[in-house]
Amino acid sequence: MNHTQRILNFARPYRKNFILNLIFNWLFSLMSIFSVASIEPVLTIILNAKQTSKELAVKPVFTGEISNISQYFHAWLKYTISSFTEDYGAGKALLYFALFTIFTFFLRNVFRYISSYNLIELRVKTSMDIRNTFYQKILKLPVAYFSDQRKGDVMARISSDVGNVEGNILMSLVDLTRAPFMLFMSLAALFVYDVKLSLFSLILIPFMGGIISYFGSKLKKESHVSQELLGQTFSRVDETMTAYKIIKVFGAQNMLINQFQKLTDLWKNATIKLSRTSEIASPLSEFLGSVALVGVFWYGGAQMLKGNSFMTLASFMVYLGLFYQMLEPAKTLTRSFTNLKMGEASAERIFNILDLPEPFVDAPSAQEVKEFKNSIEFKNVSFGYSKDKPLLSDFNLNIKKGTTVALVGQSGSGKTTIANLLSRFYDVQKGEITLDSVNIKDLKIEQYSSLLGMVTQDSILFNDTVANNLRLAKPLATQQEMIEALKVANAWEFVEKLPLQLEENVGEAGGKLSGGQKQRLSIARAVLKNPPIMILDEATSDPK
Repeated sequence: MNHTQRILNFARPYRKNFILNLIFNWLFSLMSIFSVASIEPVLTIILNAKQTSKELAVKPVFTGEISNISQYFHAWLKYTISSFTEDYGAGKALLYFALFTIFTFFLRNVFRYISSYNLIELRVKTSMDIRNTFYQKILKLPVAYFSDQRKGDVMARISSDVGNVEGNILMSLVDLTRAPFMLFMSLAALFVYDVKLSLFSLILIPFMGGIISYFGSKLKKESHVSQELLGQTFSRVDETMTAYKIIKVFGAQNMLINQFQKLTDLWKNATIKLSRTSEIASPLSEFLGSVALVGVFWYGGAQMLKGNSFMTLASFMVYLGLFYQMLEPAKTLTRSFTNLKMGEASAERIFNILDLPEPFVDAPSAQEVKEFKNSIEFKNVSFGYSKDKPLLSDFNLNIKKGTTVALVGQSGSGKTTIANLLSRFYDVQKGEITLDSVNIKDLKIEQYSSLLGMVTQDSILFNDTVANNLRLAKPLATQQEMIEALKVANAWEFVEKLPLQLEENVGEAGGKLSGGQKQRLSIARAVLKNPPIMILDEATSDPK
């Protein structure tokens, strides 16, 4: 299944909107043709206004032969206009036909609005579902993934790439269902007006097919490069905001500015190349359309001068209007195919994340675990972030319930790694970790995680209120429970003095708080959960 088909699976719940969009797009296309054709009676009455002798048209009879349909159509149109003018007079007939033309244009735009209304629902809801699925996938990925992957690139995929999918794939697919119908109906109308002239106008199609094929494959490759560079740009901005104080202290602004400018220069060149390739397709197809239009002027005019056409001057003017109107869906087809290739490059980047394996999933035979009874044991555990450089080798440790164990060692000796392995951020490469004599790999992950509480070296807080940061540990915690947890962590003394207390926003990454205050708030969050297993990863450096 290709990426476009997989994007359509996200749009499947909104097929009602897609069908309604399709129906009203088709009605819009029919009315577009009908509104132009309805001008012919108006033109005919005006052009015949100064004729002193008017020939009364005879009602034609259709013989049933397809080859005579053009002749029959023009005879029937002439008879209808002539009869109407004779019955109501030229002035009233002109008014009625003009009002009818206005009505067809009104219906055309009503159908256009209704189709757009449903398209908005389809695009926005599908994009929402893709982003929600992407976010859920991020939360299921192992910690190791974010050690290797640029966070800014992930941000670019959920923002820019999803936006490209919405604008390029979803819009293009709608256009690819509307434009062919519009082309077919326009061609049918042109053939009704004049078969020979319409056959002549078809010479444009093979040239446009070649344009679509050439530029489509080129755009997909160039779009992929541009999006990758945009992801790197987002990553650099994210790193800058995270390390802002360090940059200031070391005076590294100029160095980072130069690095960022080099990166954006690469993105600029890639994007300009992509845009130039994209922009040349539409003007080229429009030029070919203009050539065809001039060709129709010449060929159709020559046929009328020779008396080889059933069309009147009014009919020929309407024919030119219909032909010119047909050029728009032809250009839309070209643009849609090129945009589709650009969208596929973004869809590929999205599904590269969605298709990543999830190493931490419950095994079919996973056991339930409701409580911690006896002990945690590390048995001959070996692990390294790089397989050729083990950090732990045949490590053993037994921790009894109700005891406190402190790991002391120099930086890089593996203290945090042991905490990460116990939390199942990573799995051991050799040996096992057991909880009450059961390998933690054989326990249900969500239930096992409910037994753990953790305070990391970095005090991680969200840009939200104090209360909502605490509720990450216990969503239904009462105000009194939160206050008690804050008191245990020696945090209530500063939270109580905040203007809104528990409802005070702590800022981006807790930026409104001091380092010690953030640390104590993180401890209070773990205390609120009150887990049987508490992991403190160098979380008590604050003297308080």
